[in-house]
Amino acid sequence: MTGRAKGFAAWRPQRRTEPLLLDIEAVLVEYREYLPLTVRQVFYRLVGKGHPKTEDFYNSVQDKCNRARRSGRISFTSIRDDGVSRQGGESLTYESPREFYEDHEELSNYYERSWHADQPAHVAVLCEAAGMVPMLGRAVRDYRVSIASSSGFDSLTVKHDLFRDAVGRYEGFGQKTILLHLGDHDPSGVSVYESMSEDLEAFCADRDKAGLVELRRVALTPAQIRAYGIATTPDEIKPTDSRSKVFIERGLEPAAQLEAIPPDTLSTVARQSRRKYVGPGGSGGEPGAGAGGVGGGAGQTRRGKRGAARRLRARAGVEAPSTHGTGPPSVCCTHHVMRPGGAARNTSRRRSPTAPSYFA
Repeated sequence: MTGRAKGFAAWRPQRRTEPLLLDIEAVLVEYREYLPLTVRQVFYRLVGKGHPKTEDFYNSVQDKCNRARRSGRISFTSIRDDGVSRQGGESLTYESPREFYEDHEELSNYYERSWHADQPAHVAVLCEAAGMVPMLGRAVRDYRVSIASSSGFDSLTVKHDLFRDAVGRYEGFGQKTILLHLGDHDPSGVSVYESMSEDLEAFCADRDKAGLVELRRVALTPAQIRAYGIATTPDEIKPTDSRSKVFIERGLEPAAQLEAIPPDTLSTVARQSRRKYVGPGGSGGEPGAGAGGVGGGAGQTRRGKRGAARRLRARAGVEAPSTHGTGPPSVCCTHHVMRPGGAARNTSRRRSPTAPSYFA
């Protein structure tokens, strides 16, 4: 077989390749709590251990990671690329009416009140690199914050969707929206961030909703590059690029990539940023405390749903399962949350918008 390896391919690396493979495996072991890592994250950890910070070395790391994954030496789940986006296909389906009623009668045992409905602001995280979303998701999992990739380009659709969602949130809960943004600190990354910030501000102003959406830079900033000794990427500053000229004129050098931050450091930054703006557990309690759960009002919900389910079964001619309702309800911690009925708007704690400069 010639050419590039395909599928699951056996591999016997050359002796000179073995030291690099061992270093790659050492990085994956060191940061096993933060897997999967992107290839570029692995590359920057290797640079920090003395390997050259060149495009040729990055290409070599990428090739060795791919061959090691195909051969089974490195797990596919340890390294992530941007992958694919999926839409369409079947939604949740059932094999029979009985299965439907059994499943929906169990749903009443999983009631959880939204942690975010009584907060003064809804907080979400936007990350430029899609491959880092799973790691950041685990970092803020206890706060039940949504993580999304905003991509590395200036998308009008993304910006309008963010504004539209913020309007719906305000109309439903009286909340403003705070978006915590993580991206590269280079001419392109700064341009994308500032364009998004300006467009969101303009969308709000054009609909008389000034201050509804606030974009806040969490990483990467010049201060973090200096504080953490982040490896810089001078090649990202191109003298012929107009954005690079502005980047230099504003004194924003040096450039660096988000993936150059050690995974444990970036996870800590994400957690601290989330905690800074809105406390966990709805009204400021610790995760898992006082968030609704099963009991009290949830008991009423179970009885109401069971009554409705019985009426639906009677109409459909389906007998009630004999195993349900005979024991105590099960309690499950789940990330699927329900909006509490009749939640009142809370506008008294809305904060006035600010526009700090993260690149001064």
